[in-house]
Amino acid sequence: MKILISLISTQKYLESRIKLIEKTWLQDVENYVIISDYNDESLNTVKITEDSTYESNVEKNFKSFNYFYQHYNDFDWYMNLDDDTFLNYKNLKSTLESYSLDKIFMLGRINYGSLPQDMSLNYCSGGAGYIFNRKTLEILKDIDMSYNKSRFADANVGMFCRDKGIEIIDNELFHQREPEYYGFSDDIIKKSVTFHYIFNEKFEQLYKLIKQ
Repeated sequence: MKILISLISTQKYLESRIKLIEKTWLQDVENYVIISDYNDESLNTVKITEDSTYESNVEKNFKSFNYFYQHYNDFDWYMNLDDDTFLNYKNLKSTLESYSLDKIFMLGRINYGSLPQDMSLNYCSGGAGYIFNRKTLEILKDIDMSYNKSRFADANVGMFCRDKGIEIIDNELFHQREPEYYGFSDDIIKKSVTFHYIFNEKFEQLYKLIKQ
């Protein structure tokens, strides 16, 4: 099983979020790329846009698909994550064993009817991280900026998935918020795949916990 982990980030977080991720869960990852607004070969960081604002997440997510298709076409799975997300890579790998490489879908934690401008839209949370296989990438690579309909990249990707018939699958091991928000015990944290809104020393605390 060959997995590419992609971090959607920006240069202004290089010395904070990216450094913390490097010191913690990224150590367990075999293959990764950072999709950003600057180039850094030493950190496998690729410049996709000049834009470093929050809204650049839309362009970065959209262009990442075509970049994967052009440069990482021999992978089985691709995962986009925010730079304030914690990943338990071991749990991700074991989770993916239950899913098919031949089926077209996107996997993650679904936001149900949370976009005010389109309450009928259900889509995978970008913060919780979303993952898809190579067969699905062949469709995603054709997304363009005509789908830039909200400031939220994950919602826009969800609109494209809906229009193209890409099934979205909910998995309760992916989380849009930090463990404290849910009141999770250590045992539940250890069984999870992702947590969003993780900052500062929390990366190290979570990494130490899952390594116990």
